[in-house]
Amino acid sequence: MSRIKLIALDIDGVLNNFIDKECYNSDKYTNFSKHNVKLLNSIIKKASKKTPVKILLSSSWRKDYATWFGINCLFEATGITPCCIDKTPDHNGGPRGNEILSWLIENQLRRDIFVESLCILDDDNDMGILMPWLVNTDGRTGITIQNANDAIEMLNKPFSLTVNLGSNGN
Repeated sequence: MSRIKLIALDIDGVLNNFIDKECYNSDKYTNFSKHNVKLLNSIIKKASKKTPVKILLSSSWRKDYATWFGINCLFEATGITPCCIDKTPDHNGGPRGNEILSWLIENQLRRDIFVESLCILDDDNDMGILMPWLVNTDGRTGITIQNANDAIEMLNKPFSLTVNLGSNGN
């Protein structure tokens, strides 16, 4: 079983930056801010001291890349440490938190991956019960130094989720 620290990563509003003019260009996509990419790489490096940090692509961009290999090629082309392991399932526009939760449940039940810690980097806040693990970015500027510090702190804390499935009325 692989132990990992997991970043559920959105792209638009986290890595894209519509103010910064120093951006990577990748095919039809633009605006991967070099500063934001540097901050993401910093999070990965600083939080990976004992356990590797992996990326779960939760962005709508996951629909454009069929495999994690394709996603890693995009990441490498834009300067991101290529460590994407998967993408979230598509729930047809449902809350992103539900998609992340589905992935976590499926992979924890298969027991091939143990998620030691979790951080969600996103400019939206539709995370439901995963809200405590959200580092919410500003959609215009993307990730900031404070967001990066918060993410590193979160990735250095254990992840544990208890779900109450309700009672039988007794």
